[in-house]
Amino acid sequence: MATAKLFVNEGAYVFITRRRQKGLDQAVKAIGSNVSGVQGDVAQLADLDRLYRTVSKAKRRIDIVFANAGEGRGHEYSRNHTGTCAGPRWKSASTDEPMLVGQAKSERSGAFGELYERHRFGRTTGKLFFMVVLLLLCSATRIFAQTAMAPSDGGSGSYSQPRQYLFGDWGGKRSELATRGVTFSFFYVADLQANPVGGLEQTQAGWGRIRGTMDVDFGKLREWNGLTLHATGLWQFGTNLGGKIGTIANPSGLVSAHATRLDSWWLQQAFFNNHLFVKAGQLAGLDFYGNQIYGASYVIEPLDYAFGNLFTNTFESFNPAGTPGVQVRVQATRDFYVTAAAISGNRNPYQQDTTGLSFVIKDSPDFLFEAGYTHGYDNPAASGWLRRVYPGTFKFGGAYNGGKFANPSGVRSSGNYLIYGDINQALYRAEAGSNRGLDATLGFDWSPDDVDRQNSQITAGLRYNGLIPSRPQDAVAFAVVYSTISDPFRFAEASIGLPLLGAEKAIELNYAFHVTPYVLFQPVFQYYVDVGANSRIPNAAILGFRTQVNF
Repeated sequence: MATAKLFVNEGAYVFITRRRQKGLDQAVKAIGSNVSGVQGDVAQLADLDRLYRTVSKAKRRIDIVFANAGEGRGHEYSRNHTGTCAGPRWKSASTDEPMLVGQAKSERSGAFGELYERHRFGRTTGKLFFMVVLLLLCSATRIFAQTAMAPSDGGSGSYSQPRQYLFGDWGGKRSELATRGVTFSFFYVADLQANPVGGLEQTQAGWGRIRGTMDVDFGKLREWNGLTLHATGLWQFGTNLGGKIGTIANPSGLVSAHATRLDSWWLQQAFFNNHLFVKAGQLAGLDFYGNQIYGASYVIEPLDYAFGNLFTNTFESFNPAGTPGVQVRVQATRDFYVTAAAISGNRNPYQQDTTGLSFVIKDSPDFLFEAGYTHGYDNPAASGWLRRVYPGTFKFGGAYNGGKFANPSGVRSSGNYLIYGDINQALYRAEAGSNRGLDATLGFDWSPDDVDRQNSQITAGLRYNGLIPSRPQDAVAFAVVYSTISDPFRFAEASIGLPLLGAEKAIELNYAFHVTPYVLFQPVFQYYVDVGANSRIPNAAILGFRTQVNF
């Protein structure tokens, strides 16, 4: 605020922005005249759009951007004019958000004149684009920074970004709601696939899903810090191709049951400076325990969403059939977490709660656990220079259900469990400051073979982001899924004349083509060896594609 007052005293008109309206109003009142406040979060592109429109409409140009990242004492003003965020910088003693300084006096004198000479930006909209990008970079990384840019060669472009949704920003309402902590997502996704050869039969099928999700950050909406709300529902429909051709790993990770329902909803409160999180409501366990980090890159079931045996063996809930539960997560350090949950282990969730509105608690509960370690997810510009980063996630977890489970002879006993592990690691980056390159994933799940027919599954995959340099958002992915039938069950089935089963092997190759930021087209090829773990069923080839549209 001290810097803003200095600019105003020297004749500038100042625009200031911060996330909370109350603090913004107080700052505007304290500064007095020649100041406007614009509520927003500079880490949100939609807020930057609105800020740009406001300043452009009012004053038509910006002379200086003052990007302040937090409270602190003053330091000597940097003489680095390279446009980077490195080195000591001046920090205001009272404001925790960036400010935009509008039109200055014509004379270049006093403290403001000195700053103006050091920060003389071009007046074209092209230069404004670079200033706003720089503002976002420095604010998002929380560097003690005050940036300077040398005059560019000009340009006639305007600050804009591609449309992110089919229906756009709803006349600015979507961005306005986001600044108040309310965000929405609506999308349609569908898989259309066919097997021209192999399997129990040759056929084709499709599965579609329309989903809507709302998230509310009460810290922005009502200054109740740490409290968030999540709710999501859907309509899904189609035909199960995997069921028709007899696979264990379904060719489409979307396939479930026909439903129009509320999937999950929950409230979460953060405590102790975001080291403890408590969540309660209707939870889809597989959203948090056993989910695949790189799932969006694949179509086949275990890699598209989560390990396939978690529901069949322990009745851990899944989307879109969440069940009542509570979760506690401890973020011990920035990189290490431990989380546990107790949820209702409804064994027939679609019939027990057809709409998702009844909050039904049935059957024996599930107890879930996971510990994870992440690394390399820091902003590559946080140190002031771009570098190659290789993020990774390593996690191990399990699920336990104390209910009754039957062995191959039909004898029931108490208790069943499943353990899993998952590694996701970037292996190669083509250039600094980019995710273009090779990522790998490897996972397994295992459960006791005496009560679990399909007791083990291994998943592995590789993906290359931005294989075509001019299309950095696209990706090509390859996957392998190995699913086994347990010895007690396969021998018991063989003893009554059924085929002796073994393991099903499946591979997938796909290319995710982002036609626009809101339209995805993903052609896929899959090949199954020993369909259903049965060597007597002809190997199946599957062709198809996934489409997704974000509204």
